[in-house]
Amino acid sequence: LWDSILCLFRTIWCWEPIPDAWKVALVKFIAKHGCTDLHELSQHRPLTLRASPGKLYTQIVIIRLKALTGNTIPATQLGFQSKLSDNLALWIVLMLAHEQHRAKREAWFLLCDWSKCFNKVWRSLTLLILYDH
Repeated sequence: LWDSILCLFRTIWCWEPIPDAWKVALVKFIAKHGCTDLHELSQHRPLTLRASPGKLYTQIVIIRLKALTGNTIPATQLGFQSKLSDNLALWIVLMLAHEQHRAKREAWFLLCDWSKCFNKVWRSLTLLILYDH
């Protein structure tokens, strides 16, 4: 099994044919212990479901990137830092939008680098969620 996985990863590393299924993440929101309002985002935590081979491959890429970049990634770059991800960035945006909606204030967001930074996020659903809030 390991030889097959290694062969697959080497092929992907050399030729970059990353399977489409590995590029998709399904984000589910799980209610925290003691949740009293199922519609209150602050009482939920995001859970990202991805294909296992894709997760393993991502971890290998991150190890290699860390070896190459060292401490050159700024603290504001969420994508390649331990325990920080683009899902966290979307969670923050949703929380801010929810707070502004609850306070009956407008919320304005500028999403830069959309084609690269959020290329693995379901954009249509993200925009629909942001529009709804």
